[in-house]
Amino acid sequence: MLLHQCDEVQPQCTRCARLQIRCQYTTHQKPALLTEYDGLQDCVLKREPSPRAFAPVGVDLVQLELLHTWGAFTWATMPWPHALRDFWRVTVPGLALNHAYLMQALLAIPAFQLANLRPDRRSFYVSIALDYQRAASGSAKELLRDVPEAHDASLSLFSTLDLINTLATPRRSDQGVIVDDKNGGFNDLLIALKAMKSLLAVSWTSLLSSPLAPLLNHGSERLLLQQSLCHSDPTWHRANECIEELQCRLDTHATSIVNFGVYTNALQAIRDAMHWSSLWEDADTLLWVYRSLEDFIPLFEAHDQLALVLLGHFTIVLKSCESQWWLHGWSIQIMSHVYPKLDEVHKPWVYGPATEIGWIVPFL
Repeated sequence: MLLHQCDEVQPQCTRCARLQIRCQYTTHQKPALLTEYDGLQDCVLKREPSPRAFAPVGVDLVQLELLHTWGAFTWATMPWPHALRDFWRVTVPGLALNHAYLMQALLAIPAFQLANLRPDRRSFYVSIALDYQRAASGSAKELLRDVPEAHDASLSLFSTLDLINTLATPRRSDQGVIVDDKNGGFNDLLIALKAMKSLLAVSWTSLLSSPLAPLLNHGSERLLLQQSLCHSDPTWHRANECIEELQCRLDTHATSIVNFGVYTNALQAIRDAMHWSSLWEDADTLLWVYRSLEDFIPLFEAHDQLALVLLGHFTIVLKSCESQWWLHGWSIQIMSHVYPKLDEVHKPWVYGPATEIGWIVPFL
């Protein structure tokens, strides 16, 4: 059956209108919704991109590198990493995200580590680390003027990170005189330890219920272990010749030494550390210095000959605990700056410690 062709009269052909039927040949029109969508699509296609689309994203690749280095490698070199793995790897970066100065102190540590491992870019990473360290210290000092309770945990964590940064800061032959208040070095270490001790003394109770509790609890356990070992009978240990020789010299001049009791207590602390350091973990050395501050600080501040000699003997303990990169070279640095400060009478008193740590005495 042949279909009659439409006469193409719009909107309805004459035949379909006469028969009052729906025209099968009318031109199919787009639904209104689709037509509107097409118009919208045309509008979208013709729409010019915002100028912000051409702006740089602003990703700091150096910061990302440092944060990646911390999360993948550096955390494992922090104090007591096996017991505090999640604390260093997860908790510390999380806390740092809430405080810019904490993040700066955190990023300085992997920067120092990369400087230690990549000699060709050493100056680049050291510069970055020092910038972060200075910025973080400046912000922390402002907060330390009046420590609000809300900042107890962050400032205490900063004091820990600052201690690591102090130890990790490279020392050069013409910088960082260890026993000179006008320069960095060992005095920086004492300042960092004293700041940590002060913060912990003020905020200890509140910190035990803070995110820093794992660090404080484990540190307390290691401290108790040290104290129990020091009160044990050490007679089965072989006496250290250097220490016993110094003890004899002190005994010989006991009547003429003003602070004889302070010196003998300091020497006994060094003797105890030598006996038991084989049972220590890396950070236990810092813990030992931390708990011995009351005996040692007067000596280091006195800058007299016997204080320098004792500091030289302290390098024996430090040398045995330099397994972590941020402790490397400290025994040599201390001895190399102690020796020139000694007079000709007391220089031979540190020949023994110098030999034990592998430092060669200069004779020129």
